[in-house]
Amino acid sequence: MTLALAAAATAVACGADFASTQRGLARFVPVGGRMEIIHLQNGGYLIDDSYNANPASMREALLTLKDLRGTRDAFVFLGDMLELGDDASDMHRRVGMMLATIGVRAAFLRGEFAGDVAAGAKDGGLDEGKIMELDRIEDAIAYLKKHFRKGDWILVKGSRGMKMEKAAAAVCENFGVAGAEPGKENVL
Repeated sequence: MTLALAAAATAVACGADFASTQRGLARFVPVGGRMEIIHLQNGGYLIDDSYNANPASMREALLTLKDLRGTRDAFVFLGDMLELGDDASDMHRRVGMMLATIGVRAAFLRGEFAGDVAAGAKDGGLDEGKIMELDRIEDAIAYLKKHFRKGDWILVKGSRGMKMEKAAAAVCENFGVAGAEPGKENVL
C-alpha cells in the first residue's frame, strides 16, 4: 500500500488528475495470498499471506500481525520456508522465537521444520500448550471454533510448496467471509 500511495503522489506531482488517481487507487485489487486481509463473519480477521515465505517476509508478516491485533488474540498457521539451504533449521528456529515475542494464542505449524519453529518458540518463552503440529486442518479449525472471537486475528503464511492457501480457504469456509454471498467466496 505504501508503494501505491507513493506512486499516486508521484503521478499527481507530475500533473496527473488527483480525482483520476484516487479512483485508480480505489479500484486496486491485491494479488491473492499476499497480505490479503479478509473480514470474517464472526467479526475476526484473516491475514492470508500464503503465497510465499522467506525469513524477511515471515518477520514482517508477524510484526504486522502484532500491530494489527492490538490487545486481541492472534493465531498463526505457519508452513516451512523452503529453499533456505544449510541455514534452514536456524532460520525456522528464529521464527519460533519471534512467535514467542509477539505473543500468540496458538501456533499451528506444518512441515519438515515445524519442530525447529516449535523449539525456538519454547526457548523464547511461548507455552508448549500453544504450539501444535498441523497434521489435520480439521483439528486446527475445531480449536479455532472454541477460541477464535470477534476482533481476533489469524495469520496464514508459508512457502508456496507448503500449500498454506488450503488453511486460509478452510478458515474462510468455516467462519464465512463478511459480505460474501452464500456459496461464493468474497474477500475484502
